[in-house]
Amino acid sequence: MYANYQLYITEPRETESRPASEADDFRVYLNPRVVDQSANRVVIWEACGSVMMGQLFGPVERPKVITIEASDQLGQKFRFTADGILGRVIQHE
Repeated sequence: MYANYQLYITEPRETESRPASEADDFRVYLNPRVVDQSANRVVIWEACGSVMMGQLFGPVERPKVITIEASDQLGQKFRFTADGILGRVIQHE
């Protein structure tokens, strides 16, 4: 029997261009859903880690704040609101 799952992992870390205040813990998202988003939208230049060597960047408009529901690696459902780099990463995935 086959089942469809959506899964991604985030862990924005402190870097030379990202301060510790924008870092976040390792998180697993199983079958995530964006359940709310702000009307306020922000344009930021983004790239993709999957094609980082291609140095492909471009302006992307996304909601400034989102609320997401998902399950973690233990199957526990969670819901939280994210903005900043974590909100961008979640929306990118």
